[in-house]
Amino acid sequence: MSFYKRFFIMLLAVWAFGAVTVSAQVEDISPINIGQNIPGQITTENPVQRFSITAEEPLSVEVQVLTITEGFVPAFRILDPSGLVIQNVPNGEGQTTVRTIVSLTAAGEYLIEVRGVGGTTGSFLISTLAGRPLSPPQELILGEATPGQLSEEQPRLAFAFSGLIDDYLFLTVEPSFAELSSPTVILRDAESGDMLAASSALLAGLRVRLPPREQSYLLEILHSAEADAESVNICLEAESDTLRCSSMMGRGLPPVVATEEALAPRPTSTLIPAVVLP
Repeated sequence: MSFYKRFFIMLLAVWAFGAVTVSAQVEDISPINIGQNIPGQITTENPVQRFSITAEEPLSVEVQVLTITEGFVPAFRILDPSGLVIQNVPNGEGQTTVRTIVSLTAAGEYLIEVRGVGGTTGSFLISTLAGRPLSPPQELILGEATPGQLSEEQPRLAFAFSGLIDDYLFLTVEPSFAELSSPTVILRDAESGDMLAASSALLAGLRVRLPPREQSYLLEILHSAEADAESVNICLEAESDTLRCSSMMGRGLPPVVATEEALAPRPTSTLIPAVVLP
């Protein structure tokens, strides 16, 4: 057999192997429609089962995973079309049924990954149900720290604001100081819906610097489902502003007040030159 023929056969084998691998990855994801129930199974060989749900427009969806096999403890997480983890339901209490309400804030395909807690295996039933429409965004006030509360009943906060023409903007979103979990934060172009910046539920907040530009922004904060309730603080401030609202954001710090004692001149210190010893 000639060298070129052997080389062609080798390329054909590599192509076939790649096609099988891609096909297996595609078949590993089962589509599920809103309002549908689908059985699933977690095994030692397949510890994670994936489902895809497509949103034609922004909406909220209730996702529930129910145990069928005794001893199986389900948990799942949800990823947006860009791969960002927007909710994580760890099921640390070992419940047989876990559920959450997730806000699908942009059109596209979302991924639901179901697994067993502590390596447990078994069968389950996953179901989806359409929730309430998303509420319109609130106006974010420049220079003021805005508190927010997230829960299962209020899984999404949305704020709208515009860029400055002649100054930079700092946008800060952080969980309260005592929080152990963090919500998902997404900053979008309000007109196109394109994602400009994001912080997943596995991180602790977001801080971005926005350039001087005539642009409308949409800020979305989503409940991570790792806690019953989550508190956040949002701050939008101009870079040239001397009054920074960041110091008032959820850390229990009192506002800084200039007193007469603080403004009084302080004595200067005299620098003594160092002596070099032999």
